[in-house]
Amino acid sequence: MNLADLWRKVLRLESEFQRDDRRLTRRDLRERFKLCERDARFLYECLKNRQIIGGKDASATARTVDNLKRTKSDLAASQREIVRLQRQIEVLSDIREQHLNIPKMLLPGAGKKGEVIATAVMSDAHFDEHVVPAEIDFVNGYDREIANARLEKYYRSIVRLGRDYCGGVTIAGLVHPLAGDLVSGIIHDELKASNCYPMSETLLHYSTKIASGILMLLDFYKEVFVPCVVGNHGRFTPHVVHKGAVQDNYDYLLYNMIARELQGEKHIKFFIPISPDAIYPVYGTKYCLTHGNQFRGGSGWMGPLGPVMRGDVKKKGRQAAVGKPYNIMICGHFHSQHTLGGCIMSGSMVGYSEYASNGNFPYEPPRQPFWLTDPEHGVTLSAPVHCKCDDEPWEKGLND
Repeated sequence: MNLADLWRKVLRLESEFQRDDRRLTRRDLRERFKLCERDARFLYECLKNRQIIGGKDASATARTVDNLKRTKSDLAASQREIVRLQRQIEVLSDIREQHLNIPKMLLPGAGKKGEVIATAVMSDAHFDEHVVPAEIDFVNGYDREIANARLEKYYRSIVRLGRDYCGGVTIAGLVHPLAGDLVSGIIHDELKASNCYPMSETLLHYSTKIASGILMLLDFYKEVFVPCVVGNHGRFTPHVVHKGAVQDNYDYLLYNMIARELQGEKHIKFFIPISPDAIYPVYGTKYCLTHGNQFRGGSGWMGPLGPVMRGDVKKKGRQAAVGKPYNIMICGHFHSQHTLGGCIMSGSMVGYSEYASNGNFPYEPPRQPFWLTDPEHGVTLSAPVHCKCDDEPWEKGLND
């Protein structure tokens, strides 16, 4: 049946419905003429707007309907192309901003004799996760009150390490990588039920807290550079996705909220790529910051060391193949702090949890890594930043 004949039959069917005081629906069109939902919707729209094509003969009507259909298809294609081009412009803009945001103090040849750059990582804070002490034999506890105290101690400790424990060198600035899983997220039903606050409240609260902490760093460090990658806990979807995975992540939103809050500070620069890795130089040493959730395994006798070392080798091979090699990989995810030659693994701020306990993972206190990078020797002095405060609320009564 050609379109002109079909249109005539549709008009006759509408007349029949009108005589019986009934309203013609898309379902009626679909069932009477054995149409797909798309075609039924299109004819229904033509009926609603038939004053546009009324008064014409059947062939003219068919041509008009065909033109409308082609116009609608062309419009949809144009809209898709506009979205694609806008996304491409955003990517190019991000790349341009990333290069502009690498401070001069980090570039090869920038370091003078006796100067170093400090690095302090924050990863796996799991803000607003609720860890119940009684469920893990009273070795840890976590809620918003505890997280706030640990966050403040963390930033104060970074200043103390640089000011009081690194004599004999001049610290030119600080790199402050945010390595993902800063939020507890809602990827599991149990987290949705047990988190201290909804995600919007978490983002509003901790964007301000972290921004204040970064400002505190300027009390000692002349410049602060903040590269950021997302973790797995912040993703919007229950299952892992690969396209748009960084932008569909609460960590990404949190980083941009912090950066916007500090946008007037000329001595603080952010690097927030839309790829899962952030590669940047510190003098002659190139770092690759990644969360670590790409590396599978970690429950065997070697723990996370095997997966991380294998992942580092594969990532180094990939980067070398495209002419963008790096020297040191920084990762979190496993809540286990180690230095493995070419890899620095970060601990966590949340500390031991029900998940770690039920998995029989080794106990590790809340801590994050801190180290210095020398222009000549690369990574030199390193130390843990201990995040647990004295006499946290969950410890009250343990020794009574």
